[in-house]
Amino acid sequence: MKEGEIAVGDIVRYPNTGTTGRVIALENIPPEGTGVGGIYATLDSTGLRYRIDTLIRADAVAEKKVHGEFSDLDRLRRAEDMNAKDISDAFDNVNGVGAG
Repeated sequence: MKEGEIAVGDIVRYPNTGTTGRVIALENIPPEGTGVGGIYATLDSTGLRYRIDTLIRADAVAEKKVHGEFSDLDRLRRAEDMNAKDISDAFDNVNGVGAG
């Protein structure tokens, strides 16, 4: 986006990560040292600043769904359903990243 194309309150998306949020502040940061200067927008969803030339307009802020999220009660019920053999088998059959 070019300077002047976004304003505080606009909804934007950072396509590199899919982060979407509402612009809560705009700041002109001069280049110092090895840093990259320019106009940055702070998003409400992350509190982070993004260069405005890396942002695109978005229609709405999408709420992220967390797949596999369980309540504490669900976790307790699942733990009660597992017996020692199930737990042992689960650890014996670990494969992939972090398997040792």
